[in-house]
Amino acid sequence: MVQFLADNIDQMDFALDQLAINDRNFDRFALMLIDNVVEIILHKHAQEIEYENDIWSRLKQTKYDPKAIQDALGQHFQPKINFAKVTGVLSPEIADSFKYLHSFRNTALITPNTKLDQYKLVVTL
Repeated sequence: MVQFLADNIDQMDFALDQLAINDRNFDRFALMLIDNVVEIILHKHAQEIEYENDIWSRLKQTKYDPKAIQDALGQHFQPKINFAKVTGVLSPEIADSFKYLHSFRNTALITPNTKLDQYKLVVTL
């Protein structure tokens, strides 16, 4: 677990270095790094809940829907965000912000006029 945290902190630090260059291409790369960390952390959260649910299933008292867990463990970002909201890890406002920022990652180009302050704020969280 410590290595997991260290790797993600290192990646966020690298993203900050990219933002400091103040170039739109490096900003886009930083956004991809940040988005990747969010997705990895949400996936790890779903894995931990799956493990917890498995233990409780032996007592027939699962806390979360196994289908929602499997969806969150899949390749898509949206189910990970939705599951984090259900489990209370993310507030609806933060979840919406992450979804919005994730849509930037999937755009082909961030123009010089694009306001990227939103994801710069996420880095400071």
